[in-house]
Amino acid sequence: MDEQKVAAVGMAINTKKKSRPVWVKWGAMAACLCLVVVGVLFAHNAEPAHQIALNYNEVSSVMSGAASVDSKAITVESDIVEIAEQLGYNIYEAMPKGMKPFDFSYTTVQNKDTGEILGVIVTGREDGDSTTRPGIWVEVSFGAKPMIDYDFEYEEMVYSTINGVEVCATVVPERTRTTASGKEKTTPAVYTATFEQGEDFYYIESRGTLEQVIFDELVCSLCKAVATE
Repeated sequence: MDEQKVAAVGMAINTKKKSRPVWVKWGAMAACLCLVVVGVLFAHNAEPAHQIALNYNEVSSVMSGAASVDSKAITVESDIVEIAEQLGYNIYEAMPKGMKPFDFSYTTVQNKDTGEILGVIVTGREDGDSTTRPGIWVEVSFGAKPMIDYDFEYEEMVYSTINGVEVCATVVPERTRTTASGKEKTTPAVYTATFEQGEDFYYIESRGTLEQVIFDELVCSLCKAVATE
């Protein structure tokens, strides 16, 4: 074969070989980009779905008190271990991530004569401040409904269902009033939720300025906890 033709063929082959890495490079970059996009979408979709928003019924005021169920009831300081034994699950672990840093206190409601535990109360405060910081109040009464008084503005109530648990949620809207001294004082919205599971009656209330989305997540987490108890 003519040496020039052989040399020409060799040059053509070498040229093709040199051009191939360019396409491979761009193809690899495109593939990586696709993987990144898919990975981001998958990671986003892999996150747990946002807790459902509760249907709130507007009320003008809310009053509660588990100790009022029985005139002989007293509250006794307790700890998370005893509370977990009474509820059948660790209520702290059911708290939303945003509430984990809260300072929690645990008490049991007992019959002062017999020592029978009538219920439990769990309170949580951000920075332990009982007046200005967000917080929650959870009381669970065993065998008897807690003393809860609602002053409804609307008679028709709307319920939410979470993991088969029917929840009645209410809100006392944020309001501003003028004090006797002429100063304006704003009271944050108060969110509440009640539900039953067997003979246990739950009452949950936000204290201070706890965000609605966190309150929703708290209620949903507790409903899921009691449903799988």
